[in-house]
Amino acid sequence: MRRRIVISAAIFLVLAIGIVAGYWFLRPQPRIDEEAFGKIKVGMTESEVVAIIGASAGNHGVGDAELVWPHAPFLLANAKSEAKVWFGQTHAIAVSFGPDNTVAEKLFFGVWREHDSQFERICQALHLKEPAVKPRPMHW
Repeated sequence: MRRRIVISAAIFLVLAIGIVAGYWFLRPQPRIDEEAFGKIKVGMTESEVVAIIGASAGNHGVGDAELVWPHAPFLLANAKSEAKVWFGQTHAIAVSFGPDNTVAEKLFFGVWREHDSQFERICQALHLKEPAVKPRPMHW
C-alpha cells in the first residue's frame, strides 16, 4: 500500500513538472523584432500594436533589461503623450501614444541582459557554468 502511494506521488510529480515545462517552452512568445516594428504604423491604436507584438508592454526576456540606448524613452516622452516599451531578449520597441491614444512615434533599439537564456541562468545559479563576461552598454 505504501509503495503504491509513493509511486503515485512520483508519477504525479513527473506529470506536473512536464506540464509546467511544456507550458514554459511552448507558450507563444511576443514578437519584439524588426519585422513587428515595421508593421507598427503611426495612427494605430495600442490594441493594434499589442496584436502585432503579441503581448502588452513590459519585460518579456530573461532577467533585468538595460537599454543599449538609455535615452530612447525620453525622446518619445512629452507632456501630451505616453511612451510604452516592449522589452524582448535582445531588442526593444518603444511607442509613443498621442492624446488620441494612437501611435505618434516609435523607436527600435538593442537591449543588454546578463543572461542569454533561462537555461544559462539556471546553469550559472547551480555553478555548472561560469558566467560569461558581457560588456555593459555605454551610457552617455
